[in-house]
Amino acid sequence: MSQRLSRSEHWAEQRADLGGCAERITERIRKLHDLVESRVAEAWQRQFATFQSTQRRPSFDHLDAATQSLLAEIYGGGQIACDAFTVEVDKARNLAPRAEHFVAALGELNLLAAAADIDRRLSDLQIVASQLDAQSGDLLRSLEQLSQRMQRWSAALVHCSLLHKDPRARLAACHGAGELARALQAFDEAFAGTPDVEIPLDAVERRLDCLARSGQREPYRAALVRQGTRVGFQDLVAGRLNEFGRQVRPAVAWILLGEPGHEKGSGSGFLVARDCVATNRHVVFEDGRPESVERVRVFVGGTPCRVVRIRVPPSPDIDLAVLDLAAPLDVTPLRVGYTSLVEVGERALAVGFPLPEGDSFDENLLMDEGIVNRIRSRPQQSGRELELSVKLGPGMSGGPVFNDLGEVVAVTTFIRFRRAGRPDAPIVERSSHAIAVDALHELLSPRW
Repeated sequence: MSQRLSRSEHWAEQRADLGGCAERITERIRKLHDLVESRVAEAWQRQFATFQSTQRRPSFDHLDAATQSLLAEIYGGGQIACDAFTVEVDKARNLAPRAEHFVAALGELNLLAAAADIDRRLSDLQIVASQLDAQSGDLLRSLEQLSQRMQRWSAALVHCSLLHKDPRARLAACHGAGELARALQAFDEAFAGTPDVEIPLDAVERRLDCLARSGQREPYRAALVRQGTRVGFQDLVAGRLNEFGRQVRPAVAWILLGEPGHEKGSGSGFLVARDCVATNRHVVFEDGRPESVERVRVFVGGTPCRVVRIRVPPSPDIDLAVLDLAAPLDVTPLRVGYTSLVEVGERALAVGFPLPEGDSFDENLLMDEGIVNRIRSRPQQSGRELELSVKLGPGMSGGPVFNDLGEVVAVTTFIRFRRAGRPDAPIVERSSHAIAVDALHELLSPRW
C-alpha cells in the first residue's frame, strides 16, 4: 500500500507537470492562430507591390540613412520573409490538431488503471509534450519575429509614401500603406475641380475603398452615385425590381454538383470578375475537401461554364469560395460592396436558385426582397453576419444579397429554425442569414 501510494503521488506530480505544459502549449497555439489569421504576409505583399508600382524610377537619395538601409533590406529579403512566413503558417496549422489531441489524451488519463498502463501512457504523453512544447515555442518565436520585421518594413514604406510630391502617386502609395486619411487628402489635392467623369477609375476606386474602410457610409454612397455606371452603380428602385433583375441575371450563377441527372447538391453564386464566380465554401466542399472541378457544373446567366480551379480564404471559418472559369465571359460582373457599411433596416434583395426543380435556369431563378433585421459581429468569419427578412431555399446558399445601390453586400449562407418546445413541434421562428463579402476583396484582383 505504501508503494502504491508513492507511485500514485509520483503519477499525480507527472500529470500536474503535463497539465502545466498543456496550458503553455494551448496558449501558444492561440497566439499562433492569431498570427495566422492576421494574414501579415498577404497584407505586406500587397503593400509592397503597390509601393513598387508607384516607384517607377525609385530614387532614395532624399531619405535618411536608416530608411535607406530598411529599403535595401526590403528589396533584398522581402519575398524571402514572405515565403518563410507562409512555411511557418503551414506548420502552425498542422500543429494545432496535434496539440488538441494531446490535451484530450491528457484529460482522459485514468490514474486508477493498471500501473503498467499508467506508466506507458505517461511516458508517451511526456514524449509528445516535449515535442509540442519545443515546436510551438520555436514556431511562435519565428512567426513573431517575421511579423515584427514586416511591420517595421511597413512603417518604412508608409514613411516613403508620404514623401511623394505627385499627389496621384501619393494617393496610390498611401492607400497601399493603409494610410486612409492621407490617401483621401491626396485624392482631394490631385483632383480638385476635376469633373467626376474625367477622374481615372483607379483613383475613384481607391477613394471609394478608403471611404468604406474608414466607415464613411454616406460619403461613400454619394461618391458611388455620382460616378454612376462607371463603377457599376445600379439603383435598386422599389417597384421596378423586374428591371434590376434583367440587369443582374446575366451575372447570376447556378451551381450543380455531380453528374447530369444525378446531382447530389446545388447552390448559387455570382460573377465577380469575367472569369470568376463567388459562392459559399460549403457549396463546393465536402468533409473539408473541395469537390473535383470536373463534378462542378456552373451556369452563368444560363450559359454553361467549365471550372478549372477552386480558391478559398486561408481560414476555414470563412464560408466563401471563388471558382475560376476556363474562359472569361462577355458579361459585366456584379459590383462587390462592403458589408461593414450595412445598417439594420436597410433594404436587401436576395437572388438564387432554391431547389433544382425546374428544367431551366430561368424557371429556378428566385428573387426575394426584404430588410436587414439584425447584424452580428463574427470576427472569426472576417466580418459581419446579417439576419434577413427574406425567404431562402437550401439551394440559394452562395447567392448574392444586394443593397439599394445594386452592390453585393453579403452572401446567403444558411437558414435557422426555432421550434416551440419539442424537436418535432411547429416552427415558430425562421431566419435567413448572410455573411460578409469583405474576404472576397482579398481573393480578387484589386479594382485599381
